[in-house]
Amino acid sequence: MSWFRRPVNIAITIGAAILLVACIAMIIYGVATHSEPGLLEVCWRDTGQETQEARYLDTRDLEVYGEAINGTCDRVEKLVWSKSQIPITVAATTHNGSTLIEQGDSRRECLDAAIYNINSQVGFELFVAAESGAADVLVKIGAAVEVGRLSRTGKSIKRSKGIQAMFGKVKHHKFRDRLYCDVVIYSNIGDIHSEFLVTRHELLHCAGLSHDNDNPNSAIYPFTVDITMWHRMNTARITDYDRELLGSLYNPENH
Repeated sequence: MSWFRRPVNIAITIGAAILLVACIAMIIYGVATHSEPGLLEVCWRDTGQETQEARYLDTRDLEVYGEAINGTCDRVEKLVWSKSQIPITVAATTHNGSTLIEQGDSRRECLDAAIYNINSQVGFELFVAAESGAADVLVKIGAAVEVGRLSRTGKSIKRSKGIQAMFGKVKHHKFRDRLYCDVVIYSNIGDIHSEFLVTRHELLHCAGLSHDNDNPNSAIYPFTVDITMWHRMNTARITDYDRELLGSLYNPENH
């Protein structure tokens, strides 16, 4: 008997076809509606002594980046590093900034892994570990988070749910028109791999990438602290768009 002579088989075929069409439509819709965020948009505020601090245009990033622009800015611009600063030098200190953490020290393992991972994904040397504290990016590692509290929002976290606090913050500034970036990694976890994931995310912000707010597969997605956070961050990668963007700006082979 032919497959299509049985009503149940006809129903199965029609159902499968409808499901396939729906899946294809969802994929097409997702591609068509996804907006690539690209670079951070900033306004520079003079703070005296030839120093400027970045104020960030997107208020959705307010919790991460600090002060955002409140409609008062003479000039909004994309955050772009000078080609003369590529590769961007990175140094590490303890959370209070008092002690330089040199390469080979286990306390900066997550930072070195993040630098290597980013460079491998973009296909060129975007970041390089500095030989001294005179670096364009300074990462403060190991700043403590109050156990059971998420400092970014001030909301309490119930440890019974297995949620632990860990996140980072970045801040860009200029001195005599040279760009710098400060990073702080907060944690009460003490897990090297988790610190690597957060550090990679923050270094990508330092490089100038804005949050990809609707793509959980992106390493620059604004991950929230919940029980699925670490799995999602572990599978996230730098998107093709961001790789091409960083490459077009900073890869010496393209210039």
